[in-house]
Amino acid sequence: MEFPIFDYMSFAKSSSEGARIALTMSGLGPPPMEWFGDPAALVDLRDAGGHGTLFLREKIAQRYGVAPDQVLVTPGASAAIHIVSAVLSTAGTRALIERPVYQPLMMEPKLYGSMIGYMERRAEESFRLDPARVGAALELAPRASFAFFTNLHNPSGVLVPEGDIVQIADAAAKTGTRLVCCELYLDFLGPSRPRSIVHLSENAISIGSLTKAFGLGAIRCGWILCKDRDLIARCEQYFNHMSVNCAMPSLRIAAAAFDRMEWLEHRALEIANAGRAAYLEWAARETAAKRIRSADPAGGIIAFPLLYRVPDTHAFAKRVRERHGVQVTPGEYFYAPGHIRVGFGIDPEEVRAGLEAVSAELPRNH
Repeated sequence: MEFPIFDYMSFAKSSSEGARIALTMSGLGPPPMEWFGDPAALVDLRDAGGHGTLFLREKIAQRYGVAPDQVLVTPGASAAIHIVSAVLSTAGTRALIERPVYQPLMMEPKLYGSMIGYMERRAEESFRLDPARVGAALELAPRASFAFFTNLHNPSGVLVPEGDIVQIADAAAKTGTRLVCCELYLDFLGPSRPRSIVHLSENAISIGSLTKAFGLGAIRCGWILCKDRDLIARCEQYFNHMSVNCAMPSLRIAAAAFDRMEWLEHRALEIANAGRAAYLEWAARETAAKRIRSADPAGGIIAFPLLYRVPDTHAFAKRVRERHGVQVTPGEYFYAPGHIRVGFGIDPEEVRAGLEAVSAELPRNH
């Protein structure tokens, strides 16, 4: 079986090594381990037996307003994307994918035989997922189809408002299209987080994880939410081909994280707001100088500015790294050359220093 090379992941696994400042991080660093209780209890190696992940599904279900049997726990959001793509893709299926796009949202459906179409998020429209444009794309799709998008948008951090999702859901219902939304970054909005897509569309699927907003990427804990219990059952049957279960120590740490969610939310908001303020200061200055265009992220720790007169951002990122020791993510990894993704979930002074290095390499106006 041939499969496409996931070049962004290769980049992400090694890009920050040796960098003075890494503006590549798309998730927070880990919180204090002592927040989660007795380490010996967390690494208890006994299996949960027939109850499986119920103790964690109950906590996820309570937070997101669904029933425990409408939750499937997965080893990270990446596995969830893979499972959903496998279950929804059949011969003749068309997958509509947002663009700019996080690569697996396009690669995984294609791997399982889906034809790919695109829902364009235009930089000049601040990366809005326009309901009218999406509706037009849905009308051209065959009956067997699904649409994949992110909220907050990865890579821009832009929010899809609830009203727009409702319009898109209405159009999807008319064409028999299932909506799939990766909602990992919504948790950066804390208590003001909007409702999950599963409450806006009866056959929608939500993908989430503890990686981005909560800094727990090391435990690889994600989930699929869907009110369609048959769909959850199909996803679980596919998961059975991958693994018996998720790692029990990871599940226990995840459960402890949900018990400390108020602390984790406060930490995420505090870090994201400080980094975002540093980014917005820089973006306002460079926009006024007519050297970039930036859509303000609604929250979270990433943004996706367009660099004027910089068509090759692979070369630009390499130059910034070699001359200043600062690493940014080229837009080519999101099928949007000319942009860079900036991660600002680190110390604000490091964000400012890193962005100054980016400024130093931007073309000067004449």
